[in-house]
Parts: sequence; structure tokens; C-alpha cells
Amino acid sequence: MSDCNAVKPQVTATPAGAATADGQRAVCQTLRSMKDAWARHDAISYGDQFTQDATYTSYVGTAYQGRDDIAEGHRALFDGFLKGTKLSDSWLSLRFYGPDTAVATSRGDTYEGGEPEAADLSKTQSYTLVRQATTPGASPPSRTPSASASWNASRSCSPPTPSPRPRNERPRRQGLRQSHRAGCR
Repeated sequence: MSDCNAVKPQVTATPAGAATADGQRAVCQTLRSMKDAWARHDAISYGDQFTQDATYTSYVGTAYQGRDDIAEGHRALFDGFLKGTKLSDSWLSLRFYGPDTAVATSRGDTYEGGEPEAADLSKTQSYTLVRQATTPGASPPSRTPSASASWNASRSCSPPTPSPRPRNERPRRQGLRQSHRAGCR
């Protein structure tokens, strides 16, 4: 798997200036916190990684609006068919649009058991992250009282590219279920 911190960030010039190495570390930490919350099946912590007005679109088209909707939707998923799953990401790019906005793109999937190889990840995921000012001791976007700013995300996924199949071959139910289950949520 490629590590988010190992990706050389691209910077798009804006009047606001360029991103810093600290900005990249903070973005990567937000993405790691999202992955860790998923592994614990902690829907509240997972939702806390998103902006209050975030949009989240799964590869099957389920749309969530806002941090609370994302958390509640994932609570149900973590108690249901995503129980026991973890997230895997292989980072493709990280682009900064000034010091307070970044877009990260990865190949990813959910999995159970051993983490899959990067070549086996079937979804493309895009995360749009913004840095938001926080007040010490405030509720999300940051639960870290000493933080002066927090990076939060919105997320969308693209479906896997279907494999070509001969015209006379019927779709296999088990393969479809596994593809749906391995989705970017």
C-alpha cells in the first residue's frame, strides 16, 4: 500500500499561497483517523472526520448529507453487512489548492482478514478536505482541545470497472454480492 505521507503533493498556485509539509501531514492524519475509526467501527469518530455540511456518495449512489447523517448511516452499516471490515487505501495523488483545501485520490476497498495488495483494490475514491478553524474545547470539527485548525473531508467513490463477460454468460450472484460488499462507503 502506498502511504499518504509518501505521495509527493502537487500544488496548484492560488492567491492564498502554497501548502506546507505540515499541511500534508495533517491531511494524511485526518485520512488515517478516518481509516482507524472504520477499523474500530466507531461511527461517531468516523463522522467527526467530516465537515458539518459534508457530502458523501458511495459507489452504489447512496448519498449522505452532513456529519450526523454520515455517522448514523455508518452506525447501521457497521452493525450490518460491513461488520468486521476495514478500509484499505493506496494513495494516487494529493493536490493542494492553497493552504486550506486539498483533494486526495486513492484506490481503495473494504476487506476482512489480510489487507489486499494495491493491485487488488477496485474502487477509486476522492476526498476533498478543508482546514477549519476550531476553538479550544469545542465540539467537532476537532475533538483535540489544543488544535487551532482541523482538516475535515467530503468523500465520493466511483464504482469498479466491470469486467467484460461473454454475451451468453449470466452474472454470478456470489460475485455481485462480493463486489457490493467490498464497496467504498
